[in-house]
Amino acid sequence: MVLAPSLALLLVIQEGGLSALETASPKPNVVVLMLDTLRPDHLGFFGYPKPTSPFLDSLAAESAVFLEARSTTSWTAPACASLFTGHYPPAHGVLEGFFAHRRRADRVEDESPEILVLNRIPEDMKVLPEYFQDAGYRTYCLATNLNIGPEIGFDRGFDHFVCLDDATADVAAKELEKWREEAASSDQPYFLYLHLMDVHMPYHAREPLYEAHEDETHDARSRYDSEILFMDGWLEKIFTRWGWGPETLLVALSDHGEEFGEHGEIGHRHSLHVELNRILLMFRGPGVRPGKIPYLGGIHDVLPTLLDLANLSPPEEGTGSSLGPLLRGIASKDEELGFRDRTLFAHRAKFRPKTSHLWAANYKGFRMIQDAGVDLFFDLARDPFEELNRVSMLPILSQDVRVKLWDFRRIGFGNRSTPIEIELDPDTLSLLDALGYVDSDEDSEDGEPGLDRQPEGP
Repeated sequence: MVLAPSLALLLVIQEGGLSALETASPKPNVVVLMLDTLRPDHLGFFGYPKPTSPFLDSLAAESAVFLEARSTTSWTAPACASLFTGHYPPAHGVLEGFFAHRRRADRVEDESPEILVLNRIPEDMKVLPEYFQDAGYRTYCLATNLNIGPEIGFDRGFDHFVCLDDATADVAAKELEKWREEAASSDQPYFLYLHLMDVHMPYHAREPLYEAHEDETHDARSRYDSEILFMDGWLEKIFTRWGWGPETLLVALSDHGEEFGEHGEIGHRHSLHVELNRILLMFRGPGVRPGKIPYLGGIHDVLPTLLDLANLSPPEEGTGSSLGPLLRGIASKDEELGFRDRTLFAHRAKFRPKTSHLWAANYKGFRMIQDAGVDLFFDLARDPFEELNRVSMLPILSQDVRVKLWDFRRIGFGNRSTPIEIELDPDTLSLLDALGYVDSDEDSEDGEPGLDRQPEGP
């Protein structure tokens, strides 16, 4: 791989005249690797017993890995909008992604299009690739999830943008080859966003890891694990082909997790439980000290962190924090206390059959979820799968977290995003159905999603 050439030589003027010339460091190439729907607890370096991730395990050994990281939600479009803007969903306004709502059983036979109303990332809210584009980077995006498309505004700031709906990692690797020579030979450094969809539903049974089970949940988990290994193998090929070594600034993360019966579902439906809200988050590159980081990191922290590590100016706005001091191993005691005591929030919305908002607060090893006026409070150290509500057992602590969550909710929703109408043709509906993005509830009500409807007040 050919890195961008060094910046101009700098003349350093000292007392008595000119001293020796010094060379500034080149800007690093930057890669954001989004592994859609990946649960970190299904990876070897998080202690998973199956050999799902040999390459990612080796990458983690060279990286700073957050032992606990959180998304701002539990599905793709709002999570990736938080990644791109550094904001929580109520601020950037992307509350839903592509999702079809059937109002009657025979709708499957209906050839007429459905109209979906979504919010776009606000035009006046600068996004991650635009920061790097303005800093002289060539910018590339290859996504395999239809949510990461121009409709919601994810194409902004990219010189080259391709969305291959539901393509697998082998197809993505071939598509990436079209850019490799240009990116490697350019005078400019590059920023690349790669979004892989392999471990998202529908899970394929991949050899050699898949083992069939009669139980639906166990079989789904086995398919999911086999998809991780398939993707892991292609990731190794991509890294080798592109030469992404320690000189490349890399973040590997997921947008949300996946449920396998922990709370009665398979997939990532309308829920904010930890198996959906916990994500992978690890960094490797210049200045990053490998190791395990015990503090909470968030998906909305990635934007300010990458700008920090690339020695660019801080973002113009956002509520994420740069994790740079932790990654470099230079955090002061006060900074460490700030990271230790921070609270990260999450939000999930749906608008059919009726409007419903879920809220969550992550504080150290505790989590609060508010659902329709009910407070759920969990101690993950004692209850990692959130089975026992400890609100009454930990009244003082739960009240402290409740106040933090209410303070966050009082900020309210921004009004900068732009609603757009998207026509869902039969082919798109078929794809959404395969991805688990169709609600066939017979009780669904008529009416538009109503993105202007806000949740109840505090």
